[in-house]
Amino acid sequence: MCRSKIWNKERYFHDMEDTLLKHPELVDRALRSLDARQSILASTVPELAAAAAARAIAEWGRPAADITHLVFSTSSGAHMPGADLRLASLLGLRPTVQRTMMYMNGCSAASAALRVAKDIAENNYGARVLVAAADHTLINFHAPLEDHPETLIMQALFGDGAAAVIVGSVSSGTSGHANGHQMSGVEHPLFEMVSASQTVVPTARTPQRGNSPKTASCSAHPLRCRHCCGRM
Repeated sequence: MCRSKIWNKERYFHDMEDTLLKHPELVDRALRSLDARQSILASTVPELAAAAAARAIAEWGRPAADITHLVFSTSSGAHMPGADLRLASLLGLRPTVQRTMMYMNGCSAASAALRVAKDIAENNYGARVLVAAADHTLINFHAPLEDHPETLIMQALFGDGAAAVIVGSVSSGTSGHANGHQMSGVEHPLFEMVSASQTVVPTARTPQRGNSPKTASCSAHPLRCRHCCGRM
C-alpha cells in the first residue's frame, strides 16, 4: 500500500520504540491509554517544535529575544497551560512574547498558522512572529487490527515532525524596512506571502474526523476528499 498508493518512502517517529516498551497500554486496545498519551505529548510536542524553531532562529540571524510573537499549531493532544508556553521556555523567548496556541486544525494547521502570523505581522509595528507547527503520531497510534484498517492508513500517511519560520512585514513602498523599521543586516527574507485565506468547500465538509473516547486514544477516520481546506 505504501509504495503503490501514497508514495511515502519513509516516516519518522520520535522515540517510538522506547515509548511502546514502557507503555504497553499504547498497543493493547483493552487498556486505557489516553492519559498516558497526553502525558507523553505534553513534553515531546514542544521539544519537536523547539528543535525546528532553534534552527529557524539560527538561520534568521537575530537573537531569540527579538521574537515578539509566537504562533504554535499542533493536532497532537491539548493541554493547559498550552504547548506554546513550554516552547517559549525551551527557546528562551521573552516573558512578554505574545503567544497564540492553535489546536486541532488537522492537515491545514501550518497554513492556518501562517495566515494568523501574516495578520499579526502586518498589524503590529516591527513585529517578528515565530511560527511553529509540530505533530506526534502517538496520539492516534494503534496496533494493527483487521476490523480497523483506518489505523494502518493513518500510520502509513503520517510521521512525527516539526517546522518553523519567522514572519515579518515590510511596509508598502518601504524598501528594506520592516514596518517602517530598518531591517537588520542579518535579515534576508526568503519568501513573500501575498495573500492568505481560508474557506470551506461545500462538498468536503468532513474529509477527516477524529474523536477521543475517555477510555482509549484519539482515532482518525480518513474519508474521500479532493480538495484542500487551506490555501496560501
